[in-house]
Amino acid sequence: MTDVHHDVVVVGDGPVGLVHAAAQAAAGRSVAVIGPGRRHPAGTFELLSGDLAPVLQVVGILHDVRTRAPRCAGTVFRWGNDAFTEQNGQQDRWAGGWVIDRSWFDQALRDVVAASFPQIEFLDGNATTVQRAAGVWAVEVAGPAQDRMAVAGRSLSLATGRSDRLHSGAGLPAVRRHPMVAITCRIPNGLPDLGPRLLVDAADNGWWYAMGDGRSSTVGYVTDADLLAAGPDRIRATWAAAIPSAPWVPGDLVDAPVVARRSVVGDCPPRAGDTAALPVGDAVLSADPLSGHGLLVGLRGALHAAADLDGYLSWVSEQITVHREQERRLYKHVAGARPGHGEFWIRRCR
Repeated sequence: MTDVHHDVVVVGDGPVGLVHAAAQAAAGRSVAVIGPGRRHPAGTFELLSGDLAPVLQVVGILHDVRTRAPRCAGTVFRWGNDAFTEQNGQQDRWAGGWVIDRSWFDQALRDVVAASFPQIEFLDGNATTVQRAAGVWAVEVAGPAQDRMAVAGRSLSLATGRSDRLHSGAGLPAVRRHPMVAITCRIPNGLPDLGPRLLVDAADNGWWYAMGDGRSSTVGYVTDADLLAAGPDRIRATWAAAIPSAPWVPGDLVDAPVVARRSVVGDCPPRAGDTAALPVGDAVLSADPLSGHGLLVGLRGALHAAADLDGYLSWVSEQITVHREQERRLYKHVAGARPGHGEFWIRRCR
């Protein structure tokens, strides 16, 4: 076991962790980034707001995004009525934004950060425990070959996504509100006429979405974990039962391969003080995907947390309040427009 000492240890090598590490390194701090190096499968699409262009420019990946990702053509949504409403890319919040595939975006971002900040040390592996003693944070890391390493740092940043596995060891009170499951299916040739858009459609006990880059598409159904169908194959049964609720979903997808992923909505307000661990991205606010926050809040927060800790604490508190109000307003609107809506919607209107 080897002890490695840094000013900042960042747990998580996704986009938020990478941008945060770059900002810390740019401020002259020595940084270690811990992460498994896993990448998303092809077809893991996400919207990237045009408002993030300055952040992408600072990090050095704006050119890659402009070259490889199609501009978002808009959003198509249906909430409790029969007609879809479309907003084009100049009308909605994604004006000037892109549809990215995380399968290449995450790796491209890591390559750019590593090249721009060679002083950052990347440690492949999973952080298993975190603890603070004698003024230093110690992180135990299990490497790819099950080798173990202890990484020490004066400060600790958690960019661990929606997982709160390390929060208790870091003294952070995570608040879980909606444990959900997203069931997705990739369509290699894409949905007809979807193009580089996001489509969202309310169902009785959850919601559907589809997103594509103009070449391929991914369709997903989201519901609460405890609302999955009963039986030995709950994922497949839930998927098959939900497909008739969305006539635009091709019927032959009922037998197509699907992937289930847990998606917890919650928040974890960071604590003040130099000794506190610092959550960033989804580790501090795992916003409901319907809000459209996603990478917009995560990447902005990653820079903010490195530059102005006191300001970041206030900013996070404001973001949590804004998100909860937005979530409540959106779900009440859907529930009000859907007589006989299910438990999924009722919970979110309480």
